Amino acid sequence: MHRTGRFFIIALLMLSFGCSKLRRVPEGESFLRKNNIRLTEKPVDYDIPDEELTSLIRQKPNRKILWFRFNHSIYLMVNKDKLEEDLNKSNIKCERKNQKRALKKKPARECKTWRMFWAYTVGEPTVILDSAKMIKSAEQMEIFLNKKGYFDASVEPEVLYNKKQNKCRVEYIIKPGESYKIRNITYNFVDTEMAKSLGYIKETSTLDSTMRFDIEALDAERARIANYYNNKGYFDFTKDYIVYDADSTIPNRQVDIVMKLEQQKTSSVQFPDSLINVPHKKYFIGDIYIHTDFDPARLEDLKNDTINFDGLKILYSGKLDFSPTLISCTQAFQSGELYQRSRIDNTYKRYSQLGIMRATTIQLTPRAAADSNNTVVTFAWTNPKYAQDSSLYKFVIEIDSVGRNFSKEVTKTVRGAFSTSMTAKELNDILLGFGFAYNTAYVVDVRVTSSYGNNNEQYKSNTIQLNVTPYKVPPKVGLPAGGKLWANGGALPWSWTGAPPTPESEFCRVDNETWGGVFELGSDNQFLVLSQN
Repeated sequence: MHRTGRFFIIALLMLSFGCSKLRRVPEGESFLRKNNIRLTEKPVDYDIPDEELTSLIRQKPNRKILWFRFNHSIYLMVNKDKLEEDLNKSNIKCERKNQKRALKKKPARECKTWRMFWAYTVGEPTVILDSAKMIKSAEQMEIFLNKKGYFDASVEPEVLYNKKQNKCRVEYIIKPGESYKIRNITYNFVDTEMAKSLGYIKETSTLDSTMRFDIEALDAERARIANYYNNKGYFDFTKDYIVYDADSTIPNRQVDIVMKLEQQKTSSVQFPDSLINVPHKKYFIGDIYIHTDFDPARLEDLKNDTINFDGLKILYSGKLDFSPTLISCTQAFQSGELYQRSRIDNTYKRYSQLGIMRATTIQLTPRAAADSNNTVVTFAWTNPKYAQDSSLYKFVIEIDSVGRNFSKEVTKTVRGAFSTSMTAKELNDILLGFGFAYNTAYVVDVRVTSSYGNNNEQYKSNTIQLNVTPYKVPPKVGLPAGGKLWANGGALPWSWTGAPPTPESEFCRVDNETWGGVFELGSDNQFLVLSQN
């Protein structure tokens, strides 16, 4: 009982001391005691808690412990003149200490006196009403309500003062207005491969054509769609590729939503400064490396032995502490499988549940696309030691399909050097020139013929064989987004008046980048090839 009584007396003394200090609030300013939310003309469907709006208020009153502003009272009890003297002395002393610490390569420290500790660590400075912050808070509330579908919402702050004008409370008067409802939701996916899943996406949509317009709900739908495609092989697909247009000009406070899936943008091969749209890529799991002793701080010191087990490359130092079978069973994804985000997440979960590892990190690195300007093969040969300056030596690299004895060779001439390289583009052009098919493996013969600069005294090297596979050269312009082409113009029977698309005017798609068609063209006239918008 005595202790309680003493505490109550101390609390009263501090409260009395704090009240006397509050009389010193600068003239023309006011101590902020409270913020209130006052809702007027509440709509039937309004369901936003006051706490969500209160969280947007930028200036909060001094906090209370029960009914008492303990921390604020502590701040008021500290002598401010002596506090300022302490601050100046502390800065000078602290600077000297930190200079010494810097010489020892130690981090700087913040210095505090006991008054600074009580004033700013335990204590809490007086919150004086800031009109700019109050107005900004009201603006933030309006924006928040707009995002929730209340496009006509208004928020007006009102300041209520005491008689002396040195204390106040702020009331934010909220008029939400009637909400806007979603009327129609349509989807526009120009990526033809991804559009195949449109039926499922519509059926499982979290949006309802009768719900209130809500940006958070739309963002959640974008995240859901992105997650769906992440589980279908689209590793680098994010919700940023999903955008929507909202048309609120429809009568009766209704909104039409158009959800769009945008394609990736990449530089044009023909015009590098221009961007073209390309379909999103699917990814498959490549090589899987398991580092059992991985330390990101000691990457250069890692000396790993490797075990190839069940399609995994398990790296360790010294002795392997885990069973390869255990590691294999923990993996939820395997090399060669289609990338699925859920399987990556499951693998994280499984490793965490094992409880025998300090931490688990999964790094996914897309393989860099092959650059046709990269070097893919280098040929080198010995010095033939002709009786002239080596800078005049002539070397001819001969390449031909295997078994033809260089009867249809392609050559490359080099002077004064004992090696040469070829880029992917150079070699691929030669292979396609032989009539080789795309993505089919072949063998070619290669040899070098040396001579004087005037072709005298030729020596032929031994023949080596290369295993090669020609690749398909990508188109130099973007393909039609919708995958269809039509013909139109005065040279055609329907002339310019027969507006495509019609079955007679449409081209047939032969393969991914080839279209064909048979049309009757008139002479001395023109025609155009039109793509689908």
